[in-house]
Amino acid sequence: VIILTGTLTSAETVVIPASTVNSYMFDQLQSDVQSGHNIRAMVFIDAGSMYNKDVPAKMAPIGEVEFINGVAATATILNTPVNFEDDLKADLGIFAQDSWTINRLTVNYGARWEYFASAVDEETSGVGRFVSTERKFGPIAMPTWTSIAPRVGVVYDLFGNQKTAVKFSMGRYEQAGTTGFSNRYNPLALQTQSVSWTDLNGDGVPQGELGCTYQTPGCEINVAGQLPKSFGVASLPTFDPKIKRMYNVETTVSVQQEVLPGVSVSAGWYRRNYENMWRRTNTGVTKNDFTPFTLFSPIDGTPITYYNISAAKVAQIGTNLVDTNAPDRTDTYNGYEYTFTARVGRVSLFGGGMIERMLSNSCDDDWNPNLLLYCDQKQSGLPFRQQFKIAGSIPLKYGVQVGVSFQSLPGYLFGTSSVGALTGVSGPSGAPSAAQLAAPNGASTVWLITAATRYDASSPCVAQGKCTVGQQVNPGITQASLSVPLVAPMTEYGDRINQLDLNITKNIKMGRLNVQPKLDVFNALNVSPVTGVLGLNFGTVAYKQPSVVLNPRTLQIGANLRW
Repeated sequence: VIILTGTLTSAETVVIPASTVNSYMFDQLQSDVQSGHNIRAMVFIDAGSMYNKDVPAKMAPIGEVEFINGVAATATILNTPVNFEDDLKADLGIFAQDSWTINRLTVNYGARWEYFASAVDEETSGVGRFVSTERKFGPIAMPTWTSIAPRVGVVYDLFGNQKTAVKFSMGRYEQAGTTGFSNRYNPLALQTQSVSWTDLNGDGVPQGELGCTYQTPGCEINVAGQLPKSFGVASLPTFDPKIKRMYNVETTVSVQQEVLPGVSVSAGWYRRNYENMWRRTNTGVTKNDFTPFTLFSPIDGTPITYYNISAAKVAQIGTNLVDTNAPDRTDTYNGYEYTFTARVGRVSLFGGGMIERMLSNSCDDDWNPNLLLYCDQKQSGLPFRQQFKIAGSIPLKYGVQVGVSFQSLPGYLFGTSSVGALTGVSGPSGAPSAAQLAAPNGASTVWLITAATRYDASSPCVAQGKCTVGQQVNPGITQASLSVPLVAPMTEYGDRINQLDLNITKNIKMGRLNVQPKLDVFNALNVSPVTGVLGLNFGTVAYKQPSVVLNPRTLQIGANLRW
């Protein structure tokens, strides 16, 4: 990283004495100029590689299994062993900015030029349980992205008394990333496929190999009927060569006010619009390949229209996948923040809160009608999520000081979030995951349906007269299973977290030695909100069963020594 800073004034001309031309240094130039522009420049470059090496065939994972009400249902198989290398050829950024003060107005402006290039190196992997041939690929070049990200900020001293500041900023922030993009499209990246499993011998272990006949001794998994022909040969998704890098534009407006000496408050509005969003399209399947059917929610009996793909296209549901930019897709964030700081005497206090919400719209999917369910989050009733934090310190007698921290946070999201919701302040956090591209607006409670799934006496639709006991939920199912969303994504959350922490310290001086014993109390209220669940598959034993709670009240005793 190379940084160059300096200050130049627009109202003065710097005269360099002839006698010192050969020794006139940059810091001397700075000292000759007292106000005006403050210029800063930086160069950043990064490069690296990520490796995944083969393991012995006996140690390679062969997949996971799922039971429904204790009965074997599906098995997830893997394309192991895999041996690959992803390279970050260059992540280069050149940034320059200037801060210009004009009376009560300060303007900060700059731009960052970015260059990003990655690739897949030459690679080879051997045969495996579900891969019959040796695989060789590479080298493969990935798209090279160049971009300019401008940023501007303005601060105005409203009354000229340095007590009220009005601030505005706008900037572009590129998608962050290293080897994630190349790994996504690496032909030897880890690949999974779910197939039907009938546990014929009741040992709880899925048996079967390539070429075996389903539901015959030793062949309990439907490899022949549901495993794509290209499985293990190449990674299924590809990318449009013209795909562009994602970015967001953040706009901020805020006001900061000194209320009293040592007491200030601020309020701000933050908005982020995400651009060049990605969409995954299947070029071998269209809407005409799907047939609608109606099922009734096992939660409340609500009718849900979902779609079965034709039997002729089942094997293609996971193939021919191409990732492109989606110009009509939107992700918009709005946040309202307030903060305060106060120092009265020896007591200090600071805190604030945020009210925020991210709304996504992925109703531009044009190949799979199932992706249109809950595609517009404006219609899903997503709440504004609120958080509040306050902390302070209070000095007492005899050198004792008490620190207090309280935070009230919204519950953790259950399920998968939308693409934008995983991002931070500085922009998209990286390439969307396969799960996010498969369910662009996220996923919450689902109902895993197979050919054996039927309504029973406890089904709400039976009492409502919409269905009958024993009726098959989806008579036309063509896939091993369907995960039907029952609840709008990003509407299911854990308990609110109200956590109080305390800290007590005392300074003891003994000559040159300074001893500071301390007592820390975490979660002093001993609350136990649920922050994670085992699963969101309705009707299973794990459905919404707590898996993680806030750590209980914890006391920590220690000391700091300085000499």
